[in-house]
Amino acid sequence: MKECPECSASNQDTNLFCPLCGYSFLDERRGPEKGTPPERESTRDPHRTTMLVAVAVILLGIAAGVTSYIVSRQIELSRMVTVEAGTEWKCVRCGKVYRTRIARFEVKRAEKEQYAVETIDGTCYTCKYGEKVGRLEYLVETLASKGFFHGFNSELDPQAAAFMEAHPELLPASDASQVAGMAVDEDPRKIERDFTEFAGRPIHLRCRVAVSETIKSTDGVEATFMQLIPMVDGEEADVELLAIYPGRSPMLRGDEAECWLLPADLIRFTQGNETRKAVLCLVLYMN
Repeated sequence: MKECPECSASNQDTNLFCPLCGYSFLDERRGPEKGTPPERESTRDPHRTTMLVAVAVILLGIAAGVTSYIVSRQIELSRMVTVEAGTEWKCVRCGKVYRTRIARFEVKRAEKEQYAVETIDGTCYTCKYGEKVGRLEYLVETLASKGFFHGFNSELDPQAAAFMEAHPELLPASDASQVAGMAVDEDPRKIERDFTEFAGRPIHLRCRVAVSETIKSTDGVEATFMQLIPMVDGEEADVELLAIYPGRSPMLRGDEAECWLLPADLIRFTQGNETRKAVLCLVLYMN
């Protein structure tokens, strides 16, 4: 027996039409009418599944690549690199860089562009005061770069440079008589206190040699760096004199010497928690 889908009446299995409502069982045998969507299969198209898997793999690969790039970029930007920052002075006449105040330190790569070296136009002492004074200027720069001035920089005072230009024969003098007439005897403590008054003016002192070291600049100029302790009434004064002797000094460490000096700069430096001063001098003559 089969049931009529229209009126629910029972029909013989061999009936082609329902005797009550006339429903035709022939339509069921022909299959679904045109336009009727076919029954879906229980399994998906294998090609479509493969395509979806491939797309998913590609998307995951792209995501992994982007993540890897971002992570590596952050690591690269956080890496420490050495940079230079500061100022250099370039002579407008000869084109030489005659003074540098440049520091080197490490920063994150991402901050690298924040640091640079600025170039300032100026005139070197060679072009301004002559070759001999220019060599001394370069020598002072060399000593400063090697830490001789307690790690601080120094610049020759213009008054001292002008004196040297006018008296090149006194670098150094061959005899005390060449400079004795123009030098003044003065308390070294006053020279430190009122440096501007004595810059470029020869002074006469008696000193003990605490340090004596022969050095040579990169351009071949030889000189002696000295640390002198001035004597006042036979006692050591609490004043530090840093001196440059052009050439090899005749005095050694521990010697006491009569000195004719040219104050050339006042160097301020830090020692512990204390700010101190040292007078940089050029030795005109000593014996």
